Formats: sequence, structure tokens, C-alpha cells
Amino acid sequence: MRQMQQHMPVMPWPCVQKASFSAGQVTKNSQPKKEAAAPISAPSSPLNQQKTTTQATSARHFADRTYSADAISAGDLERIVNLCGTNNIEEIYDVTSMQTMMIRRMRKIRDSYVLQFMIRTKLKMDPIIFREQVDEACEKLDNLRSVYIYRDMDKPYRVVLKNRTADVGFIDLSDQLDGASPEKLSEKLEELMEADRRNGFDLERNSLLRIMIYKLDRDDTYALLFSQPHVNSDGISVSMLIRDVFIAYGLKMSQGIALPIENSSFKEYAEYLKSIDKEKELAYWKAYLDGFGKEICLPGYVPNNLDYELNLLFQPFKEDTVKALRGLQKTCKATFATIIQAVWAILLARLAKSEDVIFGSVTAGRDSAVANSMQISGGFINTLLLRSRLEDSTPFVQAVQKLQDDYRHAMEYSHCSPEEIRGSIHRKDALINHILNFHNYNSGKRGGSSSAQPQLPGVEILGMDVYDNLSYDLALYFKENDVGQYGCTFAYNAKTYSRETIQLIGEYFSRYLDLTAESAGTFSVGEYPEPDFVMFALTQQALSMERYKKAAFLKTIPALQGVDDAALMRFAEDASVCSFMRGDRISVEEERSDSIFIVMDGFIDLSMLGHDGWIRKISIEGIGNLLPFTSITRDMPRITVTAASETATILKVPAENMKQLLSAHPEVGMQIIRLLEKKWLNYGRLWAAIE
Repeated sequence: MRQMQQHMPVMPWPCVQKASFSAGQVTKNSQPKKEAAAPISAPSSPLNQQKTTTQATSARHFADRTYSADAISAGDLERIVNLCGTNNIEEIYDVTSMQTMMIRRMRKIRDSYVLQFMIRTKLKMDPIIFREQVDEACEKLDNLRSVYIYRDMDKPYRVVLKNRTADVGFIDLSDQLDGASPEKLSEKLEELMEADRRNGFDLERNSLLRIMIYKLDRDDTYALLFSQPHVNSDGISVSMLIRDVFIAYGLKMSQGIALPIENSSFKEYAEYLKSIDKEKELAYWKAYLDGFGKEICLPGYVPNNLDYELNLLFQPFKEDTVKALRGLQKTCKATFATIIQAVWAILLARLAKSEDVIFGSVTAGRDSAVANSMQISGGFINTLLLRSRLEDSTPFVQAVQKLQDDYRHAMEYSHCSPEEIRGSIHRKDALINHILNFHNYNSGKRGGSSSAQPQLPGVEILGMDVYDNLSYDLALYFKENDVGQYGCTFAYNAKTYSRETIQLIGEYFSRYLDLTAESAGTFSVGEYPEPDFVMFALTQQALSMERYKKAAFLKTIPALQGVDDAALMRFAEDASVCSFMRGDRISVEEERSDSIFIVMDGFIDLSMLGHDGWIRKISIEGIGNLLPFTSITRDMPRITVTAASETATILKVPAENMKQLLSAHPEVGMQIIRLLEKKWLNYGRLWAAIE
């Protein structure tokens, strides 16, 4: 059996009394806080004990330094030092409330909040010079040297390292793709982007900038893929990265010109954030949301917190409609984006059958109070809450102006995330489940306008593909498509919406925009036509068929024989189907799942990490098998679970569904217990042999 060596740093965590920082200085608490549970580490040895003593001493030494973050406890600082090294910490920042929200979401879904762009270009590629250019950018832009420490911490922190480089790879695909049709090339590049983002980011350990250079033919045609987590980057940062890496490299190779890279530090902005009165901001939002009722859901919405499968649908708008709506800006005394949002609010009110609706609007998050905020590289975006109370008699222009005023006021109180606001008003259900985002760039694919793309001497830019996943079940991105046509891309979770439902919503939205343009904004809210809810009901049949398919699969599992069809349908109702490619990591050791995992298709490798650092394969699980890292089984530390076949599919069932099934069918529980007991005996023998 082929063995692979797993290089994992030993992270001893001695038990110490915690203390807290104030303005970067340590002051011991009179009442020590409860200590966090220590993670599993290698057995004690003289070398480990020496390293533990050294790191604990270093953590105490770091307590004398001053950082931008406030109130860092001694235990948190010790873990930061253990992970980042004693001599490699430049700065420690508090994370924003929106970054905290992103980190929490990324712990559940590895490819959530991923930002990618791929530049297709013709240029001379020298890997050494390109690597040097990337290293220089990492040296000057402190977010490219950052990690986010959050596991087993009192609160998350952003740590800027003195030395951190990007992951850069070069792959020659010219033998496969030379002479390929545009369709095949586009399909291959999309696969490469998807494969990269499925890897996600370990915010604590990974470099937060991955660059892959793909050679596409025997000439000098390349695809440069840049991937980052959204918590550490945004659209403005992407522009800076293109300038400081791609454009700078192109100028150096074609003209011998060295484009200087300006230092970018978050420090000034961090100091500004300390001056924000959060209590005052939350008081504004509490008053703004006073009296708001239940969560506003679009037709066909099926809540699913288990999985996220991104699908895209582009709804183009008529050129005359877009031109007419831009012409309404003077009449409405509002921006084009606000006019679009007002039309969406009217449609949302109609679809939700409510006069009081709310949705999220993405903002750049860079405050004009900090003079150089537009020159700082990092993750600044936030989501504002916009509320519209629309009676049938409300004129369209009045609805737009009210929304414009609300947006202006919201920007004054824009440093709280939707999750933080919800917590402050003690609300259990979500405030929003969809967002609107306005982009000012296009992809430039296949004949698209290249006016937005930088043109350099000696460098021909063929286009750019952008992937921007903000991980809401529905996000509306407004921008030009590949051929310069303005419209809306509906980015939706296929686990919560059917494509037919989204297509119907897109068609109604386009129709409402047409009516607004044709009426020159003179309509009142009540003059917009009622949607046909019978059509929306029909689209639900697609989701019902999915439930039947999942129940039919469960019926083939021997342990579930004898369970009636109705019970299987209930069991499968909230289950989600997850697809993986060969080599995808399925389990996360640090996280404990609240779901039951059943193999639907393909094969899954189970491997165990021994104390000696070697990984040994212990089992291959096929169709119908339960995977051993669920909340109803005992903890099995150091097990890794990966897809073994070209593709593999897993059914994730909420543990609560399993408990309900077992309560109604105890004989099924006995069968499952016998199967699991047999597995544990086999794993136990292997474990004993390894240890």
C-alpha cells in the first residue's frame, strides 16, 4: 500500500492562566476565564516539552508588544504565536463584523465567499520573473501576508505576517488544448476555476492568494487564475492586484519598465474603526427595523443550511429599457442603481404579498473619512439592509426617493453586519436571504467589449472571467454580460431554488423594468401587474422530483428495508446531494458534523493519520455505506475522508431526521448499530496496529 507522508506542525498548547490585553498591554484578570480545550497533539517528549516551554515564553514576550487589536487574551495570543511563529508576526488586527460573518459561513462550506478572476492573455512568460513580481506585491500589500486565526479563540483575529508568499503554480496544457475550439477551451477553463475554488482556503494555515498559470497552446497564450477568499479581498483589491502583478509584469517584460508598488497597510483604517460608536449604529438599525415582521421569502424558497450548489442564470435587459431608466435619474433624484433596486422592491412586495419588504445591498465598505481607503488592499465589503414599505398608492418616484434616503442614512451606520444587527434585536429568523450587487466591469469573453480591459504594449488581453460568490441563497449581480448587454445574473443555491423558479422571477423582473421605462416612472406601485402564482406552484414540481429520487435511493439500502415510503420521504426531505471530484477532501477534522453521510455514487477513501505522521488507508466505502464522522457516532480523530473515484456523490441527511426515523423504526436502529459496530471493530484493529 502506497503511503503518503503528512507534514503537520506539532502545536503544543500548555495550560496557562488567561489574561487580557488593553491597548496591546497585558493585565491579569482577577477572575481567570475558563480555559479552552486543548487540541490533540503528539505524545509528550523532551523535544516537545522544550518546544512548549519556548513557545510559552515567546507568548509572554509578545505580551509586551503593542498591536492594533484590542483586548487580546493571553490564551488567544499564545495560539497565534504557536501557529504563526515567534518572529514572524508584524501586526494583529480585530476583524470586522462582516468578516466574522464570512468566517463563520466558510467553516460550513469550504468554497463559500471565494473571489476568482482569470485573465486570458498573450505574453512572454518567465516563471522566475513572474514569481519575483508576485513576491514584491506580497511584500508591499499586507493583506497578502495575512492569516485569520479563529478556531478555539475568544474571537477571530487577522494576523499580518512579516514573511508570507503566494502559492504560484505553472501547468502546461498546450498538448491538450492547442487548436481546441473556443467552446472546448471555455469549458476547460471553467473546470479549472471550479476545481480550484472547491479546495477552499484554510484561513489559518494557507496562503490567501493562489495563482495558477496555464499555458494554453504552443505559442504564448496563457490563462492566469487568481483565487482569494472574500474575507481578505474585494473588487477594489482585485484591481490593485491586477495592476501590481499582471500589469507590472507585462510592462517589465515588454518595455523593461518597473512599475512601483505602493505600500498598503490596514493600520490607519483599523484605528478609524476603533472610533466607530457601534452602540449608536445598532440603535439606528433597531429603530429602522422596528415593527418589521417575518422573513421575506421568494416563491419556491426551500431553506437549506446543509449545502450550497451555485448555479447562474443571466436575465438580459432591453437596451432601450436600460437607456430610459438611466434617463430617470434626474427625475427621481437618485442613482441608476437605486432605480433598479426600487423596481426589485416592488416585485419583491408583489411576490411576497407584503407591503413591507427588506433586502440586502452590497457596499464597498470603504469609508471616505479615511483619506486613502481606496488605496488599501483587503476585504472591506459589507451588506446594508434596505427596507421598503409600499402601499398600492405609492408613486414610483416617491418609492425611489425614499430608498435613496434610506441608503444614504444606512451608509452613515454601515459598520455592522446583518448578523450583528439581527443579534442586537434578538431576532431568531433571518432578516434577509438575498442580496443585490452592482458591478462596474464585464468579463470581456468572446467578442465582449475590451474597453474595460487594460491594453499594454506587447501584451494582448483576450478577456477576463470573474467568479464572485457571496454565498447567499440568492444574489443578483448587475453588470454587462459577455457581449456587452446589461442585465442581471441570478446566482442561486440550487439546493433552495429550482432553475425554473429563478427563470420565472427573472422574466417578471425584466417585465417590471420595461413597464417602468415605458411609463417614464409615472406608475404607482398598484399599477404593476400581479405575478401568476400558479406558474410558481408548477415550478415546485422540479424540487418534489428531487425528493422522490433521494427517497428511491434510500429504499435500496439494506438497513432501511421495511421502512414505508412516507417515512423515507420525510427522512429525505431536508437531505442534500453533494458532489465531489477525485482527491476532494470531504471531512474537516476540526469541525464536527451534524449530518448523516451516505455514499450515493462512487467510492470514498478513509485514511488515518498516525502519531508517526504517516497516513494509512484503512477503508474504501462504496454505495450505501455510512461514513464514520457523524454526530451519532463516536469521535474518530485523525481520520481523513476523500473522494477516491473520478466523481463521488454523498447524501447529507440532518441527524435530527435520523433520530426521528429511528424513533419510529427501532428495528432499523438495531441494523445500523450492528453495521457500525462491525466497522468500529475493524477500524479499532487497524488503529491499534498503526499506534
